[in-house]
Amino acid sequence: MDTSPEKKSLENDAEDICLNCGAILHGKYCHICGQRKESLVLPVHHAIGIMLREFFSIDQRFFLSIRKLLFSPGFLSREYLSGRRVRYSSPLRMFLIISAAYFAVLHITGSTTFFSALQVEPNLVEGLRTWLPRVVFLSIPVFAALLRLLHIRHGRFYLEYLVFSLHYFSFLFTIIILQAIFRSATGVDIPRIGESPYWIVSIDSLLQLTSIVYLIVALKKVFPQKLSTTLLKALLIILSELLFLVLCGVGADAIW
Repeated sequence: MDTSPEKKSLENDAEDICLNCGAILHGKYCHICGQRKESLVLPVHHAIGIMLREFFSIDQRFFLSIRKLLFSPGFLSREYLSGRRVRYSSPLRMFLIISAAYFAVLHITGSTTFFSALQVEPNLVEGLRTWLPRVVFLSIPVFAALLRLLHIRHGRFYLEYLVFSLHYFSFLFTIIILQAIFRSATGVDIPRIGESPYWIVSIDSLLQLTSIVYLIVALKKVFPQKLSTTLLKALLIILSELLFLVLCGVGADAIW
């Protein structure tokens, strides 16, 4: 084996060069392209871990994005579509992280929050739980297609509506997570007027109303139109999505 100083020097030099752009490294990250220094010779489990860390890592950008997502409807979509993307998590990454938390919370709490708005019969819940991940991920392109159809004269691309949809569903899932935790903490699966304490029904209803108001405000900011037009389009989108979910529920019932 060649262990000469020249051989070791070459190996060290190779380790200090960015494999992406060829720049000389002065730390763990390349100052030119930003790629992290990683060895290519890794065990499979380590390589998978790196990929998962890169995609699901929760960094400062994610927390900044969450703050903007929750308290500034439409802001992230406008920033992304305007090309200002470095400061915030990408729409897909944010959605996947939040949806992972969403399914985890629903599994842990055993909540039926997703189904209560549709007044789903208890005997159908298990069937719908099985199909829920597929329905959720199918809902997003359908939602974006509805937006595209309602704004067909605007001349925007479908991808722009898909970005908006990912941000909106990220917010919607966050609200459902809070609702599921609230219902689990109060011991009330589906709050009903006359059956549940007034304060529980009020808070639960407020959380549901928040998602509707958020949609209206976000639509108005990202796709500016008259308020009356925005309200009408929001109503059509909500009714269409509910119809889509009902049809999915009927299909799940038939299969289950």
